[in-house]
Amino acid sequence: MFIRVDVAQSDKIIVNLNGKDRNRFLLVRISLVSRQDGFVARLNESRERLFDVAVGSLSAKALEDLNRTGFRTLLKSELRDLFNHMFGETAIQEVVIHDMVIQ
Repeated sequence: MFIRVDVAQSDKIIVNLNGKDRNRFLLVRISLVSRQDGFVARLNESRERLFDVAVGSLSAKALEDLNRTGFRTLLKSELRDLFNHMFGETAIQEVVIHDMVIQ
């Protein structure tokens, strides 16, 4: 049995790191997965707000945070929870990180 899902993919999100490594940057590209009908359309209406939430979360990270074991898993959960809070419901089941580059 297959479950229908909607997937929305972000553009590249680039932020400067927090802390003493402010001259370094983080590039991330994510997808948001939902089982709700019409999710991608709703997401597109809120694209700027979602981008702002993602930038706020990512730019608060320091290089030490990114080097911690399990950081990607924690980041996916954090972003999912922040986005769902923004929507006021559990519209997003999963955040998939496609690219994550630290420079």
